[in-house]
Amino acid sequence: MMPDSAICSEPSLYYHKNDQWVDVNGYFNLFEIEKRKVYTELTSLSLQLYVKGYQSVRLMHDKEVLSESILDSEILKEYDLEYPYASYDHGVFWFSLKEDPGVSDEERTLSGWFEGNASSVRPVNLAVDICTFKREKYIIQNLQRMIRFLEAGTEAAGHVYVFVVDNGNTLLERDDVKSILQSAEGRISILPNANVGGAGGFTRGMLAAIDQKETFHLSHIVLMDDDTVYDLDLLVRLYGFLSMVKDEWKDIIVGGTLLREDYPTIMQVGMQWYQDFQIHLDHQFYDLSKFENCLAEFMHAAKSSHKMTYPGWWCCCYSMGVVRKDNLPLPVFIHQDDISYGLRNTDKGMVLLNGVSVWHNGADVTFAGSNRYYDLRNMLITEALFEPEKSSFQVLTRIWGSLTSMLISYRYAEAFLVYQGLKDFCRGPEWLMHVDAERLNQKVRGFVGKQFPLRPYQELDETYEANKGEIAEAMESFNLDKIMRKKASRPFRFGNLIKLISFNGWLLPGDQKVVSVAATDDAFKCFRHKKVVLYEPTSGKACVADRDYRKMVMFIGIYLKSAGLILGKYRKTAKRFREAAPELSSDKMWRQYLGLTEKEMKK
Repeated sequence: MMPDSAICSEPSLYYHKNDQWVDVNGYFNLFEIEKRKVYTELTSLSLQLYVKGYQSVRLMHDKEVLSESILDSEILKEYDLEYPYASYDHGVFWFSLKEDPGVSDEERTLSGWFEGNASSVRPVNLAVDICTFKREKYIIQNLQRMIRFLEAGTEAAGHVYVFVVDNGNTLLERDDVKSILQSAEGRISILPNANVGGAGGFTRGMLAAIDQKETFHLSHIVLMDDDTVYDLDLLVRLYGFLSMVKDEWKDIIVGGTLLREDYPTIMQVGMQWYQDFQIHLDHQFYDLSKFENCLAEFMHAAKSSHKMTYPGWWCCCYSMGVVRKDNLPLPVFIHQDDISYGLRNTDKGMVLLNGVSVWHNGADVTFAGSNRYYDLRNMLITEALFEPEKSSFQVLTRIWGSLTSMLISYRYAEAFLVYQGLKDFCRGPEWLMHVDAERLNQKVRGFVGKQFPLRPYQELDETYEANKGEIAEAMESFNLDKIMRKKASRPFRFGNLIKLISFNGWLLPGDQKVVSVAATDDAFKCFRHKKVVLYEPTSGKACVADRDYRKMVMFIGIYLKSAGLILGKYRKTAKRFREAAPELSSDKMWRQYLGLTEKEMKK
């Protein structure tokens, strides 16, 4: 792969220049050995090169030169170069080319791929399941790119079928979508759907794939978010890897690495796992532009040391042996749908492959808003199903911690949604199966919009002119370091003890200064201030919040009510969720939930 300005133009993710040598050793162009040795029947590996303007080529393993071959730089020629695959079990293969200074860059040509033989090969056909809701900008671009991929005539492209689940019911009205469907000749389907969130959207695509499994001989389903940027070469990599997996790993889950759209070389999520109410991200903010970083053992190890790993639904691949009518996701609308489904199938194993990656904006630069409700409610469901040993006291500690974090930063709407999420969890699985998810979502979002009215910071009134200037300056100087500082653990400071004891200054006289507090700032920045301007450093949206003792009194009641709910109902409700899990993830439940008849599902 080489940089594509429409996708990613960062050359360091693909190659590095070393005087006259072009080291094709960027993250996207490395061949990971251990994962192939452990999971596949691959027996040999060669490099197929189609080049002009290069004098020689070196085959490399990590930092070792394996061999060097002379090339004819004056003509466009194809080369077949063999790696000593049998002699290595770890590390990465790559190659380097020496440029001919007598050939201009315009005349220079480079293309190629890794090719191998396997002791056995299995048939693979991929169903790509994309869930979307009124994000036409992304979905149209990605579908147009998909058409070009399908028309390219590669072997992998001939084994791809696309199901776009349209939760917004807008796509079939567009002329450009109609043109895409006509060009696709049945390889792309648009499925109108109720707005039942990502969980309902992806499940609708799964049901379509299950229904078409025999027709298209589908073996795997690839889940992909609608608002990501990706190179469809990831489907080629998936096809090649899955075609030669060993029989013992035929249902292995392939996860996708999440890169940051704002900082394209930075890994936002690689291997992730769940434990103790938390999502754990190994090696977050890892810089993949550096070859030395890409050589790290954890990057190429075949297996993770964590048991509760799961793939993010921004990009991942499940076997159709896993995606079955009796093994569908839970109807949780959004957030942690991928966690619960991944943990349920973790016994199948999971692997990350370099290049099976997408870019997405970081969620750590915005306020959670209405998502706070889903985060909390669905976390409790995940805990009930996968960490049943958790005591009511542990759950209470977690809930009170979330309430306090929101309260001391004057985010009352989000604090209330924590409590609402707990209340709705305690309603049990029967309520979850029959609630009008779209209406509930409108209610939650409407509440946040009214109670936490973020708008462009320029619309703040004249009283906050100084804050407007601070926000503009902060947005101009915003960088990755500021995001990382929030995530990093901090040494204990006596000042923080004072903030904790005083409930972040609520028990002390107020400060008249109005400070600007970013979504990436610590909650303690609100210490003692009567008013603050809360803002998002990338969108520039802001609102004014104040220290409101009336709300404090109200939340004292909520602390007590939440304790009563947890101590009185949590354990019983958690048990009900475990007992209802098979029904919650069944074909029958989902058909009723989505309002689909058998006939409609087969369209």
